[in-house]
Amino acid sequence: MWFITKVKQVSLARGALLYRYQQSGDYTDCFCCSLPQAVTQAQLVAAFYQTWLFKLERHILAVALKQASDDAEAVALSRQQTTRFSAWRVEEQNTEQLLMADIEGRTRHWLMADHHDAGTRLYFGSAVIKGGPNRSTLARFVFSLLGGFHILYSRLLLAAAAKKLGRA
Repeated sequence: MWFITKVKQVSLARGALLYRYQQSGDYTDCFCCSLPQAVTQAQLVAAFYQTWLFKLERHILAVALKQASDDAEAVALSRQQTTRFSAWRVEEQNTEQLLMADIEGRTRHWLMADHHDAGTRLYFGSAVIKGGPNRSTLARFVFSLLGGFHILYSRLLLAAAAKKLGRA
């Protein structure tokens, strides 16, 4: 998938909804790619959750956690008409950003479409909450082992959304 080379790991912007987790010392990351056309936040959210790769994740979550979701719910989320999607709930959402928390409060993921003169920068980031009652030493250890996979998977997710939007 050549498109993944367009996705770069970047620093999290201070205005990002995910920034508060970086400030509190939790693990955060941020990935970015650019498209030459204007893309709205709603278009990014709908495309992201409807890519073939995320549909695979949705299927796994439907089987493993009984948290089913479909494309219509992805569109409703993009239009701010729902606060739940599969195994996540909206923590904060506006016309520029979406911050989702998993149902157990252990992770967050974030999307943002940022317009500029040459098009749109698409952002995707994650946070793994290291403190709190739901974070065991074993869970932190498992995440540290899977860190490389997480980075690759994050890049693939954003690349798939960008490719979908580029075809639209």
